[in-house]
Amino acid sequence: MRTNPPAPQPQRIDSWRTAETNAAAWMRHWGYLDAHVTPEGNDGGVDVRSATAIAQVKREATDIGVEALQRLVGARLLQDHLGLLFFSGSGYTRKAQAYAEAVGMMLFVYEVDGTMLAASSHARDLVEAARDQGAAPPPDATRRRPETRAPSRSLRPSPATALTRPVTEFPEVVRLIRAGKRDLAVDAYAAAADVKQRQANAIVSAAWAAVTMMPPGRRGRP
Repeated sequence: MRTNPPAPQPQRIDSWRTAETNAAAWMRHWGYLDAHVTPEGNDGGVDVRSATAIAQVKREATDIGVEALQRLVGARLLQDHLGLLFFSGSGYTRKAQAYAEAVGMMLFVYEVDGTMLAASSHARDLVEAARDQGAAPPPDATRRRPETRAPSRSLRPSPATALTRPVTEFPEVVRLIRAGKRDLAVDAYAAAADVKQRQANAIVSAAWAAVTMMPPGRRGRP
């Protein structure tokens, strides 16, 4: 049985490149043994890649918002088997954290010395699996179901504002509907559109009905 490399030694994170190489080293420690930094300028929105996961690394002073997470989901394209990891030197907004829980993304915050803090339930699952097994986690270990506890509430727009945002604005919601994952689609829409769960359920249900009523050969946009 292969064993993971040891945890990276502390190092000062003083550039984009050191942040990326540090993230890749941690991914190898957690079981993505082929994780490597992508060539500069040719990453397609992906900073670290392996055969089973992709990651983005941000070194910014402000918390990461949901838009950045959505771009990483989009970078996965149709490769649904790829795990999603996000590394931030600051933190994440509540909306971003809720979205990550809905889509199975692993969020991490790195310190100035390169040490890592798991910032989502999926990230904690990965760290615990790597620690317990001492080897690469199984393919589905990075895509566990979201926690049942509700995320922290944030300010939400009025229903009139929320209803102006169709599901087609959110590629990940569309993908989940097409894949038949209705509950995850509702959670993802609620987080991405910043609406209450009841409103998200009504909007996604309408799109869901439109898709399921189509002949199989015509199921495209909801």
